[in-house]
This record gives sequence, structure tokens and C-alpha cells, in this order.
Amino acid sequence: GSPPVCQRQRLYCLLWNRAPSRDVVFLLDGSDDTRAGFPAMRDFVQRVVETLAVDENKDRVALVQYSRDPAANFYLNTYTTKENVVDAVTGLRHKGGRPLNTGAALQYVRDNVFTASSGSRRLDGVPQLLILLSGGRSFDNVDTPAAALKELGVKVFAVGTRSSDIRELQKISYDPSFALSVSEFTDLPNVHQQLISVLGTVIVKDITFIRAPSRDVVFLLDGSDDTRAGFPAMRDFVQRVVETLAVDENKDRVALVQYSRDPAAQFYLNTFNTKDDIVNTVRGLRHKGGRPLNTGAALQYVRDDIFTASSGSRSLQGIPQMLILLSGGRSNDNVDVSASALKESGVLIFGIGTQNSKTQIFQSGFPKSNVDLFSLLFHIRLVDKSIARKDVVFLLDGSDGTRSGFPAMRDFVQRVVEKLTVEENRDRVSVVQYSREPEANFYLNTYTTKENVVDAVTGLRHKGGRPLNTGAALQYVRDNVFTASSGSRRLDGVPQLLILLSGGRSFDNVDTPAAALKELGVKVFAIGTRSSDSREMQRISQDPSQAMSVSDFTDLPSIQQQLLSSTDLCNLCLFSVDLETARKDVVFLLDGSDGTRSGFPAMRDFVQRVVEKLTVEENRDRVSVVQYSREPEANFYLNTYTTKENVVDAVTGLRHKGGRPLNTGAALQYVRDNVFTASSGSRRLDGVPQLLILLSGGRSFDNVDTPAAALKELGVKVFAIGTRSSDSREMQRISQDPSHAMSVSDFTDLPSIQQQLFVQTDLCNLCLFSVDLETARKDVVFLLDGSDGTRSGFPAMRDFVQRVVEKLTVEENRDRVSVVQYSREPEANFYLNTYTTKENVVDAVTGLRHKGGRPLNTGAALQYVRDNVFTASSGSRRLDGVPQLLILLSGGRSFDNVDTPAAALKELGVKVFAVGTRSSDIRELQKISYDPSFALSVSEFTDLPNVHQQLISSRAPSRDVVFLLDGSDGTRAGFPAMRDFVQRVVETLAVDENKDRVALVQYSRDPAAQFYLNTFNTKDDIVNTVRGLRHKGGRPLNTGAALQYVRDNIFTASSGSRSLQGIPQMLILLSGGRSNDNVDVSASALKESGVLIFGIGTQNSSREVERIVTDPSYSQSVSEFTDIARVQEQYLSSLKTQLLKAIPITPTVDKSIARKDVVFLLDGSDGTRSGFPAMRDFVQRVVEKLTVEENRDRVSVVQYSREPEANFYLNTYTTKENVVDAVTGLRHKGGRPLNTGAALQYVRDNVFTASSGSRRLDGVPQLLILLSGGRSFDNVDTPAAALKELGVKVFGGRPLNTGAALQYVRDNVFTASSGSRRLDGVPQLLILLSGGRSFDNVDTPAAALKELGVKVFAIGTRSSDSREMQRISQDPSHAMSVSDFTDLPSIQQQLVRTFDLETTRKDVVFLLDGSDGTRSGFPAMRDFVQRVVEKLTVEENRDRVSVVQYSREPEANFYLNTYTTKENVVDAVTGLRHKGGRPLNTGAALQYVRDNVFTASSGSRRLDGVPQLLILLSGGRSFDNVDTPAAALKELGVKVFAVGTRSSDIRELQKISYDPSFALSVSEFTDLPNFHQQLISVLGTVIVRAPSRDVVFLLDGSDGTRAGFPAMRDFVQRVVETLAVDENKDRVALVQYSRDPAAQFYLNTFNTKDDIVNTVRGLRHKGGRPLNTGAALQYVRDNIFTASSGSRSLQGIPQMLILLSGGRSNDNVDVSASALKESGVLIFGIGTQNSSREVERIVTDPSYSQSVSEFTDIARVQEPDALSRMTKETQIFQSGFPKSNVDLFSLLFHIRLVDKSIARKDVVFLLDGSDGTRSGFPAMRDFVQRVVEKLTVEENRDRVSVVQYSREPEANFYLNTYTTKENVVDAVTGLRHKGGRPLNTGAALQYVRDNVFTASSGSRRLDGVPQLLILLSGGRSFDNVETPAAALKELGVKVFAIGTRSSDSREMQRISQDPSHAMSVSDFTDLPSIQQQLLSSVETVVVGVTTETPTVLGKSHCGDLRVQTC
Repeated sequence: GSPPVCQRQRLYCLLWNRAPSRDVVFLLDGSDDTRAGFPAMRDFVQRVVETLAVDENKDRVALVQYSRDPAANFYLNTYTTKENVVDAVTGLRHKGGRPLNTGAALQYVRDNVFTASSGSRRLDGVPQLLILLSGGRSFDNVDTPAAALKELGVKVFAVGTRSSDIRELQKISYDPSFALSVSEFTDLPNVHQQLISVLGTVIVKDITFIRAPSRDVVFLLDGSDDTRAGFPAMRDFVQRVVETLAVDENKDRVALVQYSRDPAAQFYLNTFNTKDDIVNTVRGLRHKGGRPLNTGAALQYVRDDIFTASSGSRSLQGIPQMLILLSGGRSNDNVDVSASALKESGVLIFGIGTQNSKTQIFQSGFPKSNVDLFSLLFHIRLVDKSIARKDVVFLLDGSDGTRSGFPAMRDFVQRVVEKLTVEENRDRVSVVQYSREPEANFYLNTYTTKENVVDAVTGLRHKGGRPLNTGAALQYVRDNVFTASSGSRRLDGVPQLLILLSGGRSFDNVDTPAAALKELGVKVFAIGTRSSDSREMQRISQDPSQAMSVSDFTDLPSIQQQLLSSTDLCNLCLFSVDLETARKDVVFLLDGSDGTRSGFPAMRDFVQRVVEKLTVEENRDRVSVVQYSREPEANFYLNTYTTKENVVDAVTGLRHKGGRPLNTGAALQYVRDNVFTASSGSRRLDGVPQLLILLSGGRSFDNVDTPAAALKELGVKVFAIGTRSSDSREMQRISQDPSHAMSVSDFTDLPSIQQQLFVQTDLCNLCLFSVDLETARKDVVFLLDGSDGTRSGFPAMRDFVQRVVEKLTVEENRDRVSVVQYSREPEANFYLNTYTTKENVVDAVTGLRHKGGRPLNTGAALQYVRDNVFTASSGSRRLDGVPQLLILLSGGRSFDNVDTPAAALKELGVKVFAVGTRSSDIRELQKISYDPSFALSVSEFTDLPNVHQQLISSRAPSRDVVFLLDGSDGTRAGFPAMRDFVQRVVETLAVDENKDRVALVQYSRDPAAQFYLNTFNTKDDIVNTVRGLRHKGGRPLNTGAALQYVRDNIFTASSGSRSLQGIPQMLILLSGGRSNDNVDVSASALKESGVLIFGIGTQNSSREVERIVTDPSYSQSVSEFTDIARVQEQYLSSLKTQLLKAIPITPTVDKSIARKDVVFLLDGSDGTRSGFPAMRDFVQRVVEKLTVEENRDRVSVVQYSREPEANFYLNTYTTKENVVDAVTGLRHKGGRPLNTGAALQYVRDNVFTASSGSRRLDGVPQLLILLSGGRSFDNVDTPAAALKELGVKVFGGRPLNTGAALQYVRDNVFTASSGSRRLDGVPQLLILLSGGRSFDNVDTPAAALKELGVKVFAIGTRSSDSREMQRISQDPSHAMSVSDFTDLPSIQQQLVRTFDLETTRKDVVFLLDGSDGTRSGFPAMRDFVQRVVEKLTVEENRDRVSVVQYSREPEANFYLNTYTTKENVVDAVTGLRHKGGRPLNTGAALQYVRDNVFTASSGSRRLDGVPQLLILLSGGRSFDNVDTPAAALKELGVKVFAVGTRSSDIRELQKISYDPSFALSVSEFTDLPNFHQQLISVLGTVIVRAPSRDVVFLLDGSDGTRAGFPAMRDFVQRVVETLAVDENKDRVALVQYSRDPAAQFYLNTFNTKDDIVNTVRGLRHKGGRPLNTGAALQYVRDNIFTASSGSRSLQGIPQMLILLSGGRSNDNVDVSASALKESGVLIFGIGTQNSSREVERIVTDPSYSQSVSEFTDIARVQEPDALSRMTKETQIFQSGFPKSNVDLFSLLFHIRLVDKSIARKDVVFLLDGSDGTRSGFPAMRDFVQRVVEKLTVEENRDRVSVVQYSREPEANFYLNTYTTKENVVDAVTGLRHKGGRPLNTGAALQYVRDNVFTASSGSRRLDGVPQLLILLSGGRSFDNVETPAAALKELGVKVFAIGTRSSDSREMQRISQDPSHAMSVSDFTDLPSIQQQLLSSVETVVVGVTTETPTVLGKSHCGDLRVQTC
């Protein structure tokens, strides 16, 4: 939700917008006695730190240990991250030593840790907390240092053990309730939460924001015989106390008990809920009587029976519990035990006794006489903190020098006090006067009401005296006023404010006392005059910006508001305004006359500092600067600069203007007329706040009043800043408000008011202009047509007004409402200030009576509201910048003129919305409205609800507008006029990336785009470009080709069109002659695609233009284009109207609300009789999905056989219910034959028309759904074409050509231009729903789709051909079938599941210690297992669970495949019985689960790559060895998590766990819930998706391997067994070769491991000779590693080839092996003694090869342990790779290269260093440096190289030259321009390919790291670039080319990876403008390249190479 209003709760705003900060210091007892408990203390600190938000600007932490002496382990500013603090805490060593000196330690932290130098932010008001952990009684005194800490405001919490002295801890603590106790430090976790809660409470209290306090108050009255006489007084006492309480169920509750021998409850805490009930009961109390007096028993009774939840006590909710005891005698029994028990349980006991009573019941320190119980009771931190409180002291200069100004000072104090809420518990005020000595007029506790304070201030007498000793006065208020005895509530955390008014320089030193005040936390605001020393004022103030200045004290009113803002801190809330929406136009008007020459640098600095605070951007803040003396002169306008850097540069370069005299009036008039205008960049008409900041150093020589008033009239907020030479009254008259006039002694003091100005100009305004309706304010006037013609519609008008008002927030300071009715004359029903609550306004509206009368004079009514309602006297806040809105409801045409009064309202800035009926004149309403789009229409006023939401949510529409200009020879003379026309249209648009976009194309013979829809984002850029257009020329005129061009090249997503988002597409054609080619086809295609075409033609072209445009009314004719200005206004108006019509549901409605006109055309012939119910149901289901409303979706149904017949039209029904009823009631028509053509013609001519409800001309989509059951007897082509021509989308028809449809989507939909992201690696899915057999061939297009990588899912019915569906589908299993389409819901889930390729799966085994030692903890273990299972998704194909118990022997309770539902597993777990037995053999149990549970037969899916998890809960040390079985589990890839108790051996658990961090510990199993979430989190981190691989086996099947072939076959089979074969995981292919290769199966042949293994088992040896290994390698490259064969190389899936070769090849292997490696395939090989050297040459790296003597020995290199390790071990293929004993399997299966989250890039910059780029080279160098700054340059992350070239290239440094960003940046900074000519870009590209993108130069291309080349070229190349560019792309290098205006843009596009990667700047100094675009493109490419790279590689601590789990 939104923050509350600032003015009410200022600090609430602060809390709302930022988390509180804290400085937390831990003081730990490190003496010898805490050695055993120290680990628990350390853990406790760590857990508390984990809950903090450690950050330099949030929470800070320090830690000190002490014994004899204290020692700081780290200070508050030592660490700024939680990780660092936790690391430091974890590494703490126990200090040791004795004795324990807690007092010295407390003094130490006060003097050395809670200081600014140690990082304490106490002086900034950040809460200071000390948490003491002490294990014994202190040997020294703790009282003094504890008191000193409290004095400093430190909140102390003390935690002790049974060895500590609890009273000592209570004395140390900030409050006794802050002292906590545990028996031993190992029990600290028990108080952890309690401490955190208390901490939270304190922080909240500290910033004075908690809810109103609640209390439970119990009175215990002595009712024995001895108090009979005093009982009435006791009863009165109780009654008076109750009167002060806020009795309510949720606030204060009260109970009362009387006692003598026995206690008796008169009423309980939950008996009464109202004060009256309690008071009445107390009044009626009867004295109990009896003896003896047993006070101890009574205390025990209230503890056991009253302070309980059942009696209404809320102690468990933390509500304070209080007991008030009135006792009149000594107790007959012991009171100590029961009193202690009450105190122990947290009850605060207050007591009043007589001389006979015993006082030891009352807490120590309780005053013994004159007890003011009320102040005691209600000031124990129980003041309502939601109410802000302040102690305000005024220190007034009463010296002789201020005698004349003293009345003004007194008035100022009085006015400030008037703004305060002076009450005992709210604001308090004191006044002190001083000259030589200070003297208090009254203290903070002298007066408790505002009246008394104001009277005292009014009666102040001037003190007099000299000299002025400000220092002594400051010391005096510190020592005598800001004290508790004088009423200061500083120790209660109430803000302390001092306001000093000083009229001169002090005679004594002010620095020391000012510092002492700040040290005390007092906020000082100093106000001086021109006689004061402004620097002295700044030194005294809390902050220099809080020092203010006036010329003399009579000017104090000018800074009053500023002071109140500062003291009240409301500005804190204002910072919460969403700066995303804040926009400002800020103009600085600077006095540049001769008199300001010396002060001008300070003025310039001031402007610069203010600008630094702004967000200068095109669509945020804009700035202008104007200087003036005699005449004004603009230094720059609001639209001159669009970046802060440019503005600051311009300000820095300002030169003083000079001249005289000073004409401020003329300057104000100048900025009004020339700067606050749209042409100068002002956005005033768009509602953007307009601010003028005037800096004037003297009195004006001309009149300022008229121009100042004119600026205010315009809505400009003026802030005037003057000096002592200015006329302060003149400044106030100029300013928007007198409080906006500020003064400095001279301009060098400007910094002192900068913050003050910033708060007023920036943030206070933003609250007003916030988009958030919670804070916005509006003045809304309804002007209602009350003439005779609206009598019947008036109730609907009244209801409409009421509904709009209901949406407003009607309050004095929020929204205001007025209603005026009119007919002949207007009459106000009520004004804007008549009512201030919504209830009153609604009542007034409800009671409106129709006025009546005629005629209708709308013009007079508009004039009336302008002159009489939108005025300050009627409550309008227009001059305060509050938006003014007029909503006119008019039911007819006006009898008088509306133009003049409507213009006058707009001039006033009133936004007019006009709503009319069919009787109104829509053009009249558009003229009246603020904008034509604000004119809405309904048929009758009863339809008003339809526009209600539309009116409420009014916002500007978006459009894509393309101008197509005839640039042929025939328009040369008229071209300037065409250009001006375009410019003026653009001026009316709201150009922005997210609003209107514009493109422009010129054409003659050929079209040429001048700029695209996404070229420019600002109106200025477009207008400037249009102004500079050159006429194209040429002939003949081919308008048809130009229309086709804009359809194919401009109205596309890549060119910026947003048609796919539903943004209206518009074409404006200006054509001066008849086209030489055909225009009809291309014009129809544009209309068909939804483009609205408007046109202007000449006498030569007007008829043709009429044919082209969407509607004849959209065309306009002129004799020549030079006449275009004559028709421009008229055409622009009509064009704008049509543009607005194009916005769905008018432009004022949210475009997210789609609309459709849907017509169902149903075959009602005899042939569909049986199927008609299903057709009817289908229509009903579709309608159910629509939003049928007048302004949303409309529906029509037509049936046909021989003739068509409409069942109902688009405007027949307006609700879904009516349409559904009509559909349900449809009867079958019958008849024959079937004339579909006639029916199509019928709906075109009779249904898709305006009279039938079609909204086609409004741009609403027109849809026709045809359900036809047979072939038509007539021709359908012509009417179908006619419908399409009309823009109707037709669904339906026959025959069924599925093949053509598949081919169509392949060629037209799965393309980049249609939005497909296939080339970016995004999965492409096609879902086919087919209801019959195809008439054409589907095989070829289906194969083509698969070749493209499209996944096809086919769904058919019983009429479909199931085999055809299977052939079409990606996989036969993707073909699904339903009996008919009504059964589609039944397969929806199945389809969704098929999509869900990323579903995580886990096999989870719990191994539970069931030995005798865990009997008591077993229920907790069982609960723990149940809670973990609850978090899993237990299903056959998701998560599986098993539970095993063990003691001496293990025993499975159930296996992974025993249960397949969560319910069954939970039931089984709930029913677990403890096993029992001893000893504990954990090793045997681990071995058991390895051999018997993690197996396929027990349900383990390990071999399918599903993660295997074991969670061990063990309660003791194992009696057998755990090392071997634990290693065996890890070897198997099982992730083991071990949880132990204090009885377990933590080292043993760490050895068992997969990683030591996976070993967790609890003290007892009953603590398991504490780390349940922790385990779940850890589990989540280890579930990672298995990698994917495409693995091809290439087997030597020649005669020479016949004997070894069975061994080769077995080898393949065993490798396959280790893979996770699945279409989306691992794929496998196999090729045999001898003379020729032959594929046994492809990568997409099989999807299951079983199919592959069975095929491999059945392999037959091929035989043949000779052995051509080279040809075989070439074959797999060309035929197997291709998309059509199932390769996923384009998706970034690793490609692997495993070669088994038994002899030397007969042909050359080098070329084909290189080609494979070049294409990114990793080659592994096994050779025999005959082939091993050749295999070494073939493989990717020699270490990837293995040699055997014969293939029958292959099992020797494929040991079981290698197989088992391959799922976890990996090798990095870089230097240092082991050359022997290569484990091929680990090599093969963990080329999982890099963790996806860690992107890596090799980036090469190729820089044009030729002579032509000498001047631009520094910019190129800076650009490279900035891009490098964005990279993460490290050995294993990003690498960078730079190459320069001209005639020849030259590497400045390679990819492996530098490994740190610093080194790269230094090298770039030091680059020297190369020079030389000519420019040979081709040679340079070839050079980087051959010399830089190589492993030796540091390229990691073969490791799959993206290779990027960024080319900066400043000219056209002299050599050929195409061949080397293609070679780079072939290598996989992504090339980005950036050129200048001298470059050849086509050459850049040919070089680039993709034409979109070619960018252009005018010259290299503009490079910063494309930096972000380049980085985004690079990021996109890198993400695309590194799609499948799941796990990070690195070294483990063991020294071997393993996968590191992050």
C-alpha cells in the first residue's frame, strides 16, 4: 500500500521508506569461567547477526571480549557485509583471564566503541544497542559506567547465567525487563527469539512509531476490617485512575480484587469492555471485611487466577501487566515469595501503603512519600508513540541591537507555536532571552497548553543589555533547559530542538557549547540577520543548511514555512515520492547585472549544485538558464540539453552578462513568453510542474507585479532568492507564496539555503503531482445539462456524478467537487468549498432536482464556471497548481457560441471532458474538450455507466505513424509544403518510445526509408530530421511498390512496429501523381494487415488516392501541394479524429481492454442435423470465453443452407447472459443445397455493417468463424476475397490441406520477421489440432519443420488419420487423439506435462538411527521426515522416497518404488515404530543402502541421471568403520546429508557427508524443526539438471577388426549405460566404416536407452577394405552432426565423437578432423598399436586418446571404478592435463563446461588506426575502456585483446596477455594511434582469425567460450571483406561492426554476424550513445551461446580436479 500522509505522521514516512538502522555492540565475558560455554556464546552472536541487515548504511556490528581488561575484536566500521562479520565471529578465540571486571568493560565500550571514530552513528540518531553476555558477578563497580551508557542513550540488554547476579544485570540493563537469564550459555538459543523481539520493540520505539499502548491493570485492594473507614477513599482513587485509561478490549483492560483472609475477584480483565461499566461497578463496591490480612496469599492469587489468559490477561502478546496494590496493614503471611513470583513473570507492581504497611513489596527505588502514582503509572514508556512529540526551545537575542526587531521576533515565535500541538504529552515549549547573560522566560514544563504559551510569548518584554554572548547562552540552555528537571524528555527519546534568533556576531566563543548541544542530540536551527555572522550561524546549526538568514527580523515570515518544514521533518516523507513519475521544468533566472559580478561564481555554483540533485533526462527533469540586466538573454532553453552532463557543462561555462539597470519585470515577462513555451521545451500543457528560481541581487528598476502575476496565472511556481541589497518585499511579491522568498546576506551564502530550496521546489511539489491517486489533489466541476430535453435522462446523469464522486477522495486538502446545472442560464448547486467530506457531496448529489428550461446555452454556462466557479473565492486551488477538471454532460446542440468560453477555460488550464448523446453535436463537444479525444458519446444518458470507467482511466493513446511522401520529379516545387505538413502533424503527436512512434519514407521509382519507427524517441529529433529532408527526385512514380515496401519493411517488429502489441498502425500518403504500377494489391495487403491508410492527393492523383485509403472520407485533395496549408487545419482536425477513433474503445480507455466483433456462420443444411448440438455447444463455449459488453466483445450468429438467415446481429444483445440464452435456444435451420458463397456475401453486406453493430470503422477486429459440414454448391472465392478486403479475419473452410498449412507456418511464422526466436535458441513448438485426413502430402513439410528444429505436437479426432498424426509429430508419442474435439480437456494436462521438460526429480532415502539411544528422540525424527516429505512432490515420475532404520543391523521400512503418492509415504512414516537394539553400526547401514536401496530393482533412477540423496539422522558415534561405505556412496554419486546430536561425533558425520558443509548438528532431535528449512535449502542447491550431450560413436568395421568387434560393441554398450538417454538429455548415434561409412542409427532415431542398447547388442560387423578414416570423419560431419539427423549444436549442446580405430587410414585424415574440430566437435579416440599415432592426430587433444594392443583389451581401460566415477568427476582440457591413465569416461561426460550463471567471453577489439581516424582515436580508446569496465576480466571469466590496423594489422595485446581488469584498462589507456593508409579491413579480419582467435593467443573457442569481435571502422575498406568475414563466422565468432558516416553501412552489415549487429554513429565522439546497445547485443549473444552449461569446474581442496557444487 502507499505511505500515509506526511503531515500526519512524519516519522512513519521515514520508517515506510527505509528499514531502520542500528549500531549493535556485543560485549562477551571472555574470562576463564566461560571457556566451556564460549562456543555457544559465539553461535548465539552468529545467529543474531544472521537476523540483521548488515550494511554500511543499515546495521553495523562490533564485538568486544573482556575479563580483567576489555579488548575489541572488531569495531562498528571494521566490516560492512554480513559475510565478513559472520566470518569474524566464527573465527573468535576465547580470551581467558581473571577476574571479571564488567564495570571497566562497560566504560571501555562507552569511551572507545560508541564513538564516531569507531563507526558509531549516535550523533545521526541511529539507535545504539549493547548486548552483554556475562557468566558471573563483576569484581568492580558497574553502576557508574552503566549510568553513563544510559546517559549516552545506549540501550543495554544483559544476558546472564545461573552464576550471574541478576540484580547486577538489571542495574546494567536499560530497563530491568531487558535483563534475561539462562541456566548455561548452551541454553542461549532459548532466549534468541526473545532477544530479537525485544530488540525489534526498542528499535520501533526509538523512532517513535508503535501503535497506541495497551495495558492490563489489576487493582488489589485491602478489604480487611482495618480499612473500613478508608475504603470510600480507596474506591474514589480507583475510579480516578480508571478515568485516565483508554478502556477497550484492544487497549486498556482492568480487573479488581479485594482481600482480607482470602482474596475475591470483583471483576476480571475480560469482564468489562467499557469505561462506564467499570466505573459503575467500582462505585457500587462494598467493603469486604474480615481478618487477618494475608497479602502474600492475595498476591499469589492474582498471579495464578487474574494474570492468566482465561481471565483476559494478554501477557503472552507482550502487553504490559500492572498491579496496583493498596494495603492498609502489615501482612499476616509472607509476601516475599509471591511478590518475587509476580515480578519474575514480568508484572510491574505499584503500591500505596499506610504507616502500618510493609514497603518491601514495592520495587527498589520506588519513592516512599508524595507518590504521584499517575505519572509513575502512565510514563513507564507508555506514551502514545504514534503521536510525534518535540521539545522546542527558542533562544532569542534580547541585546540592545535587536530592540526595534523584537516585536517581529515575538510574532515569529507566536506563529511557530500556533503550528505546534502544545500538550503535556505532545509538544513542549520554552523561551530564553540573552544578551550578556541568559535568562529563562519559562521552561519546558512551565506551561502545558498552547493558550498559556501564547499568552506568555505575547507578554514577553525585551531584555536589553550588551555585549552579545551567544556562547554562554548556548551553554546555559544545555545545562539548565535541556534537562529533565526543566521538562526535557530527551532521555525518553523525544526530539530536542533549539531555534536561535540572533541579530549580531557573538562576543564569546560559540564552538564548544554548540558542539556540546549537538553531542547531547539537540537539533539547532540558527536564524540571523544581515548584522549576524553567517559562518557563525552555520557552525552553531546542526547542519549548515539549517542556518537561515533574513535581511532584518521583520522579514521572519518569509522563512517561517521553511523552518517548520525543517523542524517538523515532513520533508522526510516527501522523499518517498516515486521519482519514476516526477518530472519538472526548472528555469533559473539569474541577475547578471554589474552589481552581481563578484557574486556570480557563487550563483553559478548554486545552480550547478541544484542541477546535480535533479534527474535530467528527456522525459524527466529539464533545465533552462536565463541571465538578465537591462535585457534578458537565454543561455539555453528547456529542450537544449537532455543529459545532466551537458547541463552541468553549460552551467560551468556560464559567463557573467553585465549591464545596467536591473529590469526584473522585463526578465519575468521574457521567461513567460519565450521560455515557458512548448517550442522552448516546456511541458506545461502536459501537466509537468513549471518552476522558476530567481536569483536577484538588487531592487528592480521596472514594475514586477504584472509579469509576476502573469507567471502565476500560467501556473509557474516562482521561488525568489535575494541578498541584503534586494527588496525583500519585492521578492515576496514575485514569489508564488511569500514563504517561497528567501534571503542571504550575499550570494556566497547560497549553500545555506540550497537544501531548503530543494525541499520546497522539488519534493513538496512532487507530492502534488504524484500519479498515485492516494496523494493527488483535484478540483472537479460537473456541468450538467438541466434543460427540458434531459428530464428523462437526469436520474442517470445524477447516478453518473455519484459514481465518479465515489472514486474521489473528497477532503479539504485532497479532492474538491462542485456541481452546476444549466439550461437558458447556469446555476451552481454547490461550489468547490461548500462541502469537505464525500458523504456531504454524495448527499447533495443524491438530492439534486432537475432544473428545466430552454433553450440550451452551453457557451454561457462555460463562461459562468470560468468566472464564478474556477476562482479562489469558490474554493478553486488553481493558483496552487491543483489540477482543474470540468466534466460536461450535454444532451443537445448549444444555441449560443461555445468557442470563446471554451478557449478561455483552456487558457486557464482547465481540462474539459465532454460527454454527449446522439442528440449532441460531436464536433461541438470536441471543440469544447481540452483535447478532441476527451469528447465521449453515448446513445442515451442511461448508457453513461459504459463511459464511467473510460473517463476515470483516461490516458493518451499510442500510435505507429508512417509518412509516405511522393519524392518524384513532379513534386519538386511542392516538397517544402509537404515537409511543413509532416512537421506540423508531428508537433501534435506525443512522441515517445512508449507512446507515438513515427517513420518516414520517400519514393519515386524506388522507395527509401528516411528513418524507421524505432530510429528516434523524441519529437525534437524527428522534427529536426524532417526539417533537413532533401527531395529525392526520379521517375516514374511507383506508388504500388512503395506501399508494398512499407508493408514489408516498415510495419515490422524489427523496424519498430508494435502491431503485435495491438498498437494502431497508420499510413499517411502524400501523392502528387498517378502511379506507373498497380496500387490495388499492395493497398489491399496493407488494409488486410490492419493498417489505417490516410491520403492527400493532387488533381492528378486524387482518385487513385481514394482507392488506396481505408475509407474515402480518409482522403483529401488539393490542386497542388503548395496549397496544402489551405486545407491543413481542416484535414489535421479530421485526421486527428480518425487517429483517435483507431484506438480501441476510444483513446481514453485502457488499451489492455481488447475488443472484438465475432460472427459465427453455421452450416444449417440437412447434412449437419445430427452434429448441430455439438456446433451449438462449441459456439456457447467460445462465447463463455468472451467479455460480452457494449464496449467490449459483440457476437452475432447466422445460419445458412440454400439461403442465409441471421439469428441475431452484433448489436442485438449486450450481455453474455443474453447471447448464451440465444445460442442455447438455436434451432437447426435445415434445407439444401449448401451455398457457402452466398452466405459469406450475406454476412459481408448485412452483418459486418455499422447498422448491425459492427465497429469495423473504429478499428475493432472483425472475426468470422465458419463451421461448415460439406462442400459448397456455389463459388466462395469472390465473397471470401471481399470479406478479406474488408479486413475480416475468417476462420474455417474446406478441403483440409494440412501439408500446405505446415509449409506455410514453416515459411511464414517460424521466421525472425514474424517474431520467431529460433536463431536465439528459443524452443519452437507447433501444436496442430486436425479434425480430418489431409488432402495433400504432409511428409515433406513435416520433415522440413523438424529439420528446422520445431517440436510438433499433433492432436487428432476419430476422423483424423492417426498414422498421419504420428508422421507429422516430432515423435510418435507426441501424437495424441480424442474421439472428437469436445474431449480436448481430457488431454490438456498430458500436453502440458510433455512441455514440462525442466521438471526436477529426486530419489530421497532417509537412514534413521533406531538404536536404544534414540528411543526418546524417535518421535521427533519421525516428525522431521514427515515435514521434509511434505515439501516433496511424490509421484512416479517426480520424487521418490525410501526409509531405512538401523542399529546393529539395518532394515528397510519401505523402498523407493514401494509408494507412488505422498499420502502413502506420509502414512507409512506416521506408522514407523522405533527399531531398538545396540550397538550402532552406521558403516554397515551405509553399505546396506548402497547395495540394496540405491539400485534399479529398489526403484532408484540413478542410471537415468536422477539425483540420489541420502539423509542420515544419527544420534551417536558408530561402532564400526564408516569410511569405506561412505566413499562407496560418494563414488556412486549419492549426495549424503548427515544430521547428528550432541552425542554424535561431528567429524564422523563430516566424513560421511558428501561435503563437510552437509553435516548439520542439533543438541537433541527435538530441535530438528530449527533447521528443517536449512536442510530444504541445501537440498535445493544440489538438485541440478543433468547435462545434455550429442554422442556419436565411429567404429572401425574393416576386416582388420573382426576379432575385436564384440569387445568394441560391449564397450559402446557400457558407455551408453552411463548416459541419461532422452530426447532432451543425451542423444546417441553410431556409424561403422571401412571403405565407406554407414550409419547404424542417427541422433534422433532412438529416445530411450533400452532401444539403443538393444540395437548395439545386435550390431553385425561390417567388413570390407581398405580403411578410409578420413572419409568417415567427413561423413559424420556432413551427415550426422546436422539438425536433420538430430544434432543440437545450434542450441549449444556439446557435440562429441568417440572414434575406435584399429588400423592406419588409407586416406588423409587431417583435413576432415580439422573440419570437425573447427565446427566445435570434441573428438575422443581409442586406437591399437597400429593406429594410435594417427588417432592422436585426430583427437581434439593428445590427452583425449587412449591406446590398447588389441580391442580385446579394451576392458582394461574401462574399469568398473572408472565407470562409476564418471558421473561426478571431470577434467579441464587445458594446460596441465594429465597425459597418462586418462579416464576417458570422466573426460567424456563432464564437458559440462561452465556454470550457466558464470558467463565467459573472449572479446577482441579491432580498431581502425588509419590516418582518417586520428582525431577520433581518443574517443575510440575511451569507448573501449568503458566497455572493458563493464566486463569481468579474470583468467576464467572475460578475456580481452586489442588489435589496430591500417594497411597492415598489429596486435596491441592478446587474449592471454593480461588477466586483470586493471592491467587491461592501463594498456587501453596507453594506446597510441597507429596511422597509415590505405584501410585494409579484410586483411585485418583475416589476421584476427588466424592469429588472435587461437588457443596459443588465449582463445577458449574450443572450450565453448563465446568469441566476440568488436570492429570500429571509420571508412570503406580498400580490400575484400567478404571472404575473411565468412571465415570468422564459420569459426563461430560473433562480429559487431560499428562505423561512422564515412563507412560503408552495407559493408558493415556484411561483416557483422547479423545485420542488426551493425551500428553507426556520425563520428566516433558519438560512441557513448551506442554503448548500451552494444552491451545489450553482446549479452543477448552470450546468453544464446551459453545455453547449456550447467556446472562449474575447478580444483577441490584435495588437489584433484572435481566438480564444485555452488
